[in-house]
Amino acid sequence: HVSERLRLRLYKAFIIPVLTYNSGTWGITNTVQARLDSFHRRQLRSLLGIKWPQRISNAALYERCDSEPLGTVVRNSRWRLFGHVLRMPRDTPAAMAMDAYFTTNSQVRGWRGRPRSTLPRLLAADLETADAGSLRSRT
Repeated sequence: HVSERLRLRLYKAFIIPVLTYNSGTWGITNTVQARLDSFHRRQLRSLLGIKWPQRISNAALYERCDSEPLGTVVRNSRWRLFGHVLRMPRDTPAAMAMDAYFTTNSQVRGWRGRPRSTLPRLLAADLETADAGSLRSRT
């Protein structure tokens, strides 16, 4: 019998890094993020041995496991990457790509159809939805 604490430590050490590898570069939609969070909660409940008749709220689950939604982990990773890019010299490819993205050109038309989920658009959406203190307290 393996203790609950050890199972959670192993999950956080071996599974979470694989799930969130290179997540700072992901341009995921809200639907994909919800699926990722749902998978994470399902795995945590499985580790705790919580099956169907038993119930636990998501907040209580995260509290008991000392965890957070993977969407939060992805968002923090995205902002860490953006901070690194902002501190890079201007002649590096990543910094040049960001400069080119934010340089407006009235001659260039966008894609047809639904707007693509790109990293700069997600950063802008994070800024719009986040309250002033939540991003500063995480970094």
